[in-house]
Amino acid sequence: MPRNRKKSVPGGGSVYQRKSDGRWVAKFKVEETGKYKELYASTEKEAIAKLQQALYEQKQGIMAPGKEAMVKLKDYLEDWLETVHKPTLRVSSYVKYRGLLRNYILPELGHIQLKKLTSERVEAFYTKMQQEGVSPKGIHAMHGILRKALDHAVRRKRIAINVLSTSPFHVFQNMKELHWMANRPESF
Repeated sequence: MPRNRKKSVPGGGSVYQRKSDGRWVAKFKVEETGKYKELYASTEKEAIAKLQQALYEQKQGIMAPGKEAMVKLKDYLEDWLETVHKPTLRVSSYVKYRGLLRNYILPELGHIQLKKLTSERVEAFYTKMQQEGVSPKGIHAMHGILRKALDHAVRRKRIAINVLSTSPFHVFQNMKELHWMANRPESF
């Protein structure tokens, strides 16, 4: 069996195969901490892709080191509401936001990692809420909470893009259209 040498990847880092278990390792230096981080994959191609993605995120300033990268949406939303948004809200608005988070958003989306939230998952959440009889106004309020929180996450470089900015749910800007969408016949 030929010896697997470390391959240098453009932009920094290296990829090699471990002898002990045959897994591929992508290794690079985290600029923020000065320590090396290893990413594991089953193929060389996958390891190179992971390394390039990590280097891109590091260059953009969106790579969170360590446990920060694994933050759940539940933890982020609660922290955002309490520390960032609460000081700007009236008490009644805070109570409303807290209730929407506790009763609807967190039970459905709270377990997802912030970085792994997709527009498809959020759209499925909106559809489920509609089917459960939540009013268009309530869905609009939940959309506003999520959009504001994710905009803040983008500004803080926790995520690269706000998945709601790419979502086709632009109809939430107009409550009449949303009400029509919620009550339209299944087929024309």
